[in-house]
Amino acid sequence: MKKDTEKEFKKTFSLIKNYLNKRDFDKAVSLYAEFNELYEKLETQGKYYEAYNVINNKMLLWFKIKESVSLIRKGNYDIKETLAIIEDEIKKLEGNKIRPFINAYNDLIKLYWIMKGRKDFSFNVERIKNSLIENDMDKSINYFVNLVRVYNLLARYEDYGNMAKLKKVIDTLRYEIAVKRNKSKNKAKEKENVNDIRDKLDKNNYNGAIKLYSNIFNE
Repeated sequence: MKKDTEKEFKKTFSLIKNYLNKRDFDKAVSLYAEFNELYEKLETQGKYYEAYNVINNKMLLWFKIKESVSLIRKGNYDIKETLAIIEDEIKKLEGNKIRPFINAYNDLIKLYWIMKGRKDFSFNVERIKNSLIENDMDKSINYFVNLVRVYNLLARYEDYGNMAKLKKVIDTLRYEIAVKRNKSKNKAKEKENVNDIRDKLDKNNYNGAIKLYSNIFNE
């Protein structure tokens, strides 16, 4: 019984190790419960403690990565601390078989910035549209600066097709802001001219008022 358990443990250990090295995490997960059960049955656990610990640490690390992916897809981006912990744990892994975990972590970071970037992009687009409706040009411009910042960050991770769509949104908003800003400037100038004309009329400076009126009419 002892030899059979030990043989099965070694076999399961070898399979999980290979699956992890090939980044076939789902198959490794499918054997993890059996791997733990076999280890508990071993009469000489100390003999395999180091091997068990290596696999166990890698599996727990994978579960953290998988849980983080799930949280991100649900819209939870408050996981920077968890991402830092995962990065530190990967650095602690020994040997030359850590590449699958580095790749998985890089994919996780990419997903995080894409999903968070898309949310931030949409949020800033809505803020720009609302501020344009309210004729608040200062806010529109500030939000547009934030939008461009998010766009540049997304450019590191997003694919070309999606970036092209986002670029069209930016170009459209840039045009709308420019048009609205120009209208605001014209209105401000108009108001200033009207006030100047009234001022000259109040002072009986009719020639000056007529001259200003002619300038406005001829613009």
